[in-house]
Amino acid sequence: MLDHLEDKERVQYICKVMYESQQIPVFLLDTNREIEFTMPSSFECAPWVHNLNEPLSEITKSFNHENNSNGNGRTSTIPIVRTTNFLENYIILHLPSDKSNEGSIVIGPSLYAQPTEDSVASLMRDHEVPLKFQEQWLNYYRSLTVLNKMRLYHTAMLLYSLVTGKTLTLSELLLDSRILAYKQLPSG
Repeated sequence: MLDHLEDKERVQYICKVMYESQQIPVFLLDTNREIEFTMPSSFECAPWVHNLNEPLSEITKSFNHENNSNGNGRTSTIPIVRTTNFLENYIILHLPSDKSNEGSIVIGPSLYAQPTEDSVASLMRDHEVPLKFQEQWLNYYRSLTVLNKMRLYHTAMLLYSLVTGKTLTLSELLLDSRILAYKQLPSG
C-alpha cells in the first residue's frame, strides 16, 4: 500500500502510473495552476502554444470556477473531461484538500480520433493559421494518443479511484453535467 509515502510523493506516483498505463501526458499543478510535475519529463507542446502553463492554467481555471461545492462547503473531486477548440481532450481532477495543497492533476492532451489532413487544414483556416504550418500541426496530432470516449471516461474513473480511494461509476461521471458541455477555450 502507498500509506508510507508522503502525499506529494503519492500524487507523483499516481501521475507516473497514469502516464505509463495510458501513454498520455500527465501534469501536476500547484494551487497557482503552475506545473509542479510532468510525465513525460520532456513534453512537446502544440505548435500554437508558447508556454504550456497558459493552456493548462486556463483549463483548470475554468474547471475550478465551475466546480461546485458538494453541499458541505468542500469542493467536489469528480473529474471533468474537457475538449478544446483544437480537438484535444483533457481530464482534470481537483485534488482533495488533504492531498498536495489542493492542486490539480491534468491528463492530456489526447484525441478521440486522428484528424485527417483535410480536417487539420480546416482547423488551421478556422484559426487563421497559414497552411505552410500544416506539416507541423499534422506531426503534433500524430504524436497524441487516441482514446475513444469510453476509454477516456474510464481513465478519469481510474484516476479518481487512485487519488481518493473511492469508486466512481460511469453513471456518476456521466451524470455530472460538467462532462457533457463542450468547452471552447481561447485559441491564444
